[in-house]
Amino acid sequence: MTEEWFHELGPKWARTSARKSLVEVIDVHSHVEVPTAAEIAAPFFRPEFDPRVLYQSEESSRYNRELRATQVAKFTDPETRIADMDLQGVDRQVLAIAPPQYFYYLDEPTGIRVCAIQNDRIAEMVASHPTRFVGVANLPLDHPRAAVAEMVRANRDLGFNGFEI
Repeated sequence: MTEEWFHELGPKWARTSARKSLVEVIDVHSHVEVPTAAEIAAPFFRPEFDPRVLYQSEESSRYNRELRATQVAKFTDPETRIADMDLQGVDRQVLAIAPPQYFYYLDEPTGIRVCAIQNDRIAEMVASHPTRFVGVANLPLDHPRAAVAEMVRANRDLGFNGFEI
């Protein structure tokens, strides 16, 4: 097969052939992206902040860009996620920010703002489908006091019991 099939169709997943589990199936490695947060962080980005820019081949970079272009809804839209979960036999996902959106390089005020936007978006997704999703908060880890404050807010106000570190 040539690589053209990928460009035309993108990757496809079939419904799982596994028998439904008697216990709840939880996907604990599930990433979310928040476009608004990425827009805010974009002016602060420099290539050296992303090891993939420095060490990934151009072929891998191109493939990843093309694949990601077909996957945006899987990282942003709860309904698309649920459709995939149903195909895969997953009952619930733990939603966490994707590593490229940690944005640890942001100054403190911007880092606080971006993490709050990200965590609020995850909380919205959880609230819209509380039996399918739980949230894990992103924290501005380069700013320890702010990270603790966001941890408290995410737990107290958003109901998160987990945090990405």
